[in-house]
Order: sequence, then C-alpha cells, then structure tokens
Amino acid sequence: GLNIYAADASNPHEIQALLENLHPIDHVVVTASSTDAQASSIPRTSPDIAQAAFKRLWICYNVLHFAPEHMNKNGSVTLISGSSAKTPVKGYGVWGALHGSINAFISQAAIELAPIRVNAVSPGGIGIRADRQLVERAGQVEDIAQMILAIITNPVVTSTIIDVDGGERLGSWSG
Repeated sequence: GLNIYAADASNPHEIQALLENLHPIDHVVVTASSTDAQASSIPRTSPDIAQAAFKRLWICYNVLHFAPEHMNKNGSVTLISGSSAKTPVKGYGVWGALHGSINAFISQAAIELAPIRVNAVSPGGIGIRADRQLVERAGQVEDIAQMILAIITNPVVTSTIIDVDGGERLGSWSG
C-alpha cells in the first residue's frame, strides 16, 4: 500500500528529521501552497505577502537538499508549480515568478540528484470556470493527484514539467 507522511517542509530541521525517520524513501511529493492566492500583482502585493508566497520555493529547496541521502536511487521528487509560469498575465506577477522559479529547479535538480528523478506538475486554476481553458471540465485536485501518480510510477520520466491545466492561457474554448 501507499504510505503518506506530512511535515512542515519550511522548517529544515523538521524535514530532515522526517526524512531520516522514513529512510529509505521511494517518492517525495511537495504539495505546498500559499494561503493568499488572490494577492499576486507585483506592485499591489505587499512585500510580506510576497515573501510568504516565496516560502514555497524554500520548501522545494529544503526537500531537494535533504531528500537525496534518504531516498532509493530509483525514487523521485515531484514538485508542484503552476500555469502562471508559462504565460505572463497581468495581476499574476508574484505567482508567475514563483512558479517559474520552481520550474527552474527541475532540470538542474534532475542532473544533480540523478538517478533520482525530479519532475513537476504544473496545474492551472482549480475549479475555475472552463472559459479560460480548452476543455469543458474545470480542473480538480483529483486531476493533479492522478498525474502525480502517473509521474512517480513511470520510471523513465525525469526533468519534466507536465501541464495539467486544460490548455489554460492558450485560448478560449468555443464550447
């Protein structure tokens, strides 16, 4: 069966202790997010809120830093970024920079942690109206989870960012 454990990955000591206790680990998935998803415009977002959002980048770093010494060589680390990294949209500057930073970790970490695989799932808006997507279904948390499982169970997927966004920001569905 699948065992799931949680830790405050923003605390380097807590993440290191958890990983040491679970050694050896097959897969790590970082699902951290921010509590203030609405505040994202660079000129309008307070530095405190932006800094809190970028805490997610440090969480990814902590996991990438500590996990390799506790993982099976055929394991994987999967990060969550977001569709705002792909196409700039006014009002989403903080999110775009954050998600782009997480994406930038992927290829570098895949090289440095090999043979451990490093990937990201890049979701679009969850539960939003489908008018910003190319499919009728509004993305759901289950869609992201399904892709994470596909990535961690495929032993040859590495250095990959997989969009799970229904074609968000490519155009509008004419439906």
